[in-house]
Parts: sequence; C-alpha cells; structure tokens
Amino acid sequence: MQQRKIITLLKICSEEELKDFGNFIRSPFFNENKRLIDLFDYLKNFAPHFEAPGLSEEKAYKSVFGSEPYQEKRLARLLSKMCKLFDQFIEHASLKANPEVGFSYKMAFFEKKNQAVFLEQQLKYFRQWLDQNAPKHHRYEHARFNLEKSHSNFIHRQQQYSKGGVNLQEAMNALDHYYLVEKLMLATEMYNRQAVLPVSYSPLFLEDILQELNRNLDQFSPTVQIWYHAFCLIREPDSKETYFQLKSELLRKLDDLNEEDGLALFLFLQNSLHKAISPNSPDYSGELFDLYQVQIDKSWIFSTNGTLRITLFQNVVQVGLNLKKLNWVENFIQKYGHQLEENLKEEMLNYASALLAFEKGDYGDALRQSSLISQKELVFAFGVKRLLVKIYYERKDEEAFLSAINTYRVYLHRLTRISTRHKEANIAFLNSVSALGRIRSETSEKQKTNALHEEIGQTPLLPERNWLLEKLELIQSQERD
Repeated sequence: MQQRKIITLLKICSEEELKDFGNFIRSPFFNENKRLIDLFDYLKNFAPHFEAPGLSEEKAYKSVFGSEPYQEKRLARLLSKMCKLFDQFIEHASLKANPEVGFSYKMAFFEKKNQAVFLEQQLKYFRQWLDQNAPKHHRYEHARFNLEKSHSNFIHRQQQYSKGGVNLQEAMNALDHYYLVEKLMLATEMYNRQAVLPVSYSPLFLEDILQELNRNLDQFSPTVQIWYHAFCLIREPDSKETYFQLKSELLRKLDDLNEEDGLALFLFLQNSLHKAISPNSPDYSGELFDLYQVQIDKSWIFSTNGTLRITLFQNVVQVGLNLKKLNWVENFIQKYGHQLEENLKEEMLNYASALLAFEKGDYGDALRQSSLISQKELVFAFGVKRLLVKIYYERKDEEAFLSAINTYRVYLHRLTRISTRHKEANIAFLNSVSALGRIRSETSEKQKTNALHEEIGQTPLLPERNWLLEKLELIQSQERD
C-alpha cells in the first residue's frame, strides 16, 4: 500500500492541507462517490507518515466494500479516482492561494458576457486588492498589467476611446516594473551560478538596463532598487560598501518585503558575507547574528510546513554562543526548539544544550548532554568530537584530552564520505589544539606561542578559531604575569 501514488501524495501534505483535501472530497460539487470518502477516512488515520503496520490494501478495501471478496483491480480504480481528485484539489487550492488569478477569470467571464456593470465592479475590487497587496510582491504587478490592459481593451470596444489611454499607461508601468524585477532576479541567479558552475549566460539588454538604473535609480520602485543592489553585489562580491548598501536598503524597506523575496535576499546577504567581511574578522559573527535576528523577528526562519531546519537552528545557536549571548541562546532554544524537524529534533536539542553548558563553564553537564547524542550523522559527529576535546582541555584532564584527539584522528582517517576541504579543516583543528596542549603543559614549548597564534590566524578554514585564540591568549597573559 505504501507504494501507491496516493500515499505519496498524502505524505507530502501538511496537516491543514490534509484537512482541506478531506473537505474537498466531501463536497458534492467535486465528488459524489461516497466510497472515496470512506477510503479517505480510512487512510487519514495513518497520517502523517502512513507507515503503520495496520495500513494495507486488504484493510483499505474492507473499509470501503465491507465483507465483499477482495478485488485488487477494484481498489486500484478507486485509488486512481482519488488521485484525479487530488489533482483537482491542487488546482482549487492554487486558485484560492492566488486571488489575482480568480479576479482575472471573473473579469474575463463578465467581459465575454458583455456585462459592463459587473465587469466595472470586479475591476474596482481588483484594484483595491492590488493596492493593498502589490507592494508586497512584484508578481502582482503582472496582474495589474493584465487588469489595466483588459480594462483598456473593454473601454475601446465600448467606443469610449478617450478613457482608455490612462489604462494603457498604467499597464505599461506595471509591465516595466514586473519585467525589470524579473530580469534583475534572473541575472543575479545567473551570475551566482556562473561563480560555481561551468556555465555561461548572455542576457539580452542587461547592460542597457543597468546603465539606465545607474543613472536614474531613484525613479524606480523600491523592489527594483533592492534587486539592482543585489545584482551589483553578485558582480562585486568583495565590495564591503555594496554589501552594506544592499543591507541598508533591505532594512529600510523591510515592511514592504514579502516573505519569499525577504528570505531570498537575506539568504543572499548571508552567502555574500564571507566575501565582504573575512570570517576571521571580529565583525563577522556580529554581522551574521544581525541577519539571523531580522529573519527570526519576521518569522522567515521556518519551512513551508512550519518546521525549523536543523542546520539553520545549529548555525543560529553557534553564532549566538560565539558572541557570548548565552541568555539569548537559551531563550532561543526554549522558544523554537519544539519546532525543529522531527527526524533529528532530540539530537539537536541535546547538542545545543551541550554547547550552551560548555559556554557556561558547566563541563559536567556538557559531557552528560554529549553522551546522549548519536554521532552517526555528520552534522553532529564533528561538533561533538571537537566539544569533547575542548571539555577535557578545560578540565585539564590530560589523559582524556589526548585520547579524544587520537580518537578524532582515527575517525577522520577512516572517514570517506567527506570532502577533502572539510577533512583538512578538522585536521588543522586537531593540530592546533594539540600544539595548544603542549604549550600549556611543557615549558620547552612556551616559545612557540607567537608562531601558533600566527598559524591559527592565517589558516583559511579552521573550526573553533575563536576558542583556540582565546585559550592561547590566556596562556600568553599568564606568561606576562
């Protein structure tokens, strides 16, 4: 049963979508087959995973046909009809989620029936809706273009020629706005891909558009201005000035951004940050934290199903801890931890709690929390192993410290499912922390502190860089005393 198409479709539905599909099936306008309702009522009992042992084709058949002998083809036909109903449900839900399409259909209907009064009424309602929603999403400008063009054409057919010119101008303005934003968005994505993939693009008219925007940018809409700055940043990724110019524009127009554009632009800023500001810079973590804070405040950190991605949660926690915002991190874990993706939720909560306990200096609790984490997933394996090395260093447990380092080296040597770049970064951490341990415990190694400090600062990709520097500077200060 789990291999059936309808089960796959139901699995990808959110709780709300599953409820709406049930209501859709029960509507006599869309479905008059009671057996489909009975079948859905049986299947929904196994949501959301649809993997319970009780889910079988024989039991599904019985829930619909009672004691009648099982016929696989009969059930297959019913399941096929449910899939077709699901296709109709998607169309219906999409129309509901995109009101501008519904307005267009109603206008076309009344125009075809030559009902001027009803058409004018729909035009009025459509304009009011667009005025409220268009600033939040540039795609509505395409709807405005269709509205004004349709209105102008209708007026022309009514031979009211003097009234149609205004609508054509509005249609042109809306089309220009939509075209410019789409052009800049696509151009930004093109340049982004060219930076990482062996591809080449030649977008027509792009340079002409950029020249015009550069000369008269203030004459264009806020959305056009924002995507122009985004494109400039992708062409000048090392420009700190361009980075902050885009950030400033985004913060200034934050309330006018819809979630889709806002998320894309702030993610773009995050991906550009390491080029505009060196990750080794003391300003880097603070800047990244600011970007995360905006997305948290706007609730842009959640997936479409309302869950919080494991990697994003981990990154936010780590950046907060890097800045020593311990209370903030603790509140973040308590407030948003329950919304983590289910598959690794407990692991992530234990890991975040272990990191927080370590920063608080509660090494015993950090060890306890670490012991609860399975290290089968790479997302946790490296972090936990580094954390154990740090804990034993802080506790001055020399034997456990050296053992943790050795265990980590053996693990890296045997590991094959990791890129060379990340393996080298973890080896660099082990080399640095080993040298740190020797400097602290062996008098003959003390003169190597400056060399190690320089090596840590110059290593391009080094996990726990801030902690290593902090521990090394503590040794240096003790030497001076």
